[in-house]
Order: sequence, then structure tokens, then C-alpha cells
Amino acid sequence: MSVHVAPLMLHVRGYQGTVDVNRPLHAMTEPYDYHLVVLINDLGIARLEGLDGSMTHGDRRELAFKLKDYGVHRVEWRHKGREKHHNLF
Repeated sequence: MSVHVAPLMLHVRGYQGTVDVNRPLHAMTEPYDYHLVVLINDLGIARLEGLDGSMTHGDRRELAFKLKDYGVHRVEWRHKGREKHHNLF
């Protein structure tokens, strides 16, 4: 039998400065600047949803390249009623 486990939903928190993000979530007590949910479909498209807080263009770019490790090749989001995207080729 073969089993493939794919992450479909991720919870993202953005921190300022140098926070060790490799710790378990329960051990991360530092205040975060933003959090959001990322939904990844089977086509490799990630949708950013439910942004709470301030996310800069640089934050979004850094997140996009981290999502590439999950097989994502396109990131989509809505900003002020307009659909936006970033292709990761």
C-alpha cells in the first residue's frame, strides 16, 4: 500500500525580529504581527485567507517562497476587492 499525505491547510503567524519558529506552537509565546490560513489545492495553488493584522509585501513574498517547499507554484489572495496572485516559477 502507498500513502501520500498532503498538507491542505496551514496556519501562518508572522513575527518581527528573530523568533525561533522551529519550536512547537505551544512554546511560542511571542506576540505576532499577523496570522492567516493558507488553503492548498491539488493543483499547487495556495489561497491566503483570513488575514488578521498587517502583512507587508515583503512578508507575503517570504511566505510565498516558504510555501514553495509544500509544492505550491501559485499564491492567490484578495486585496480591497481585487484578486491578486504571484506565480512561483
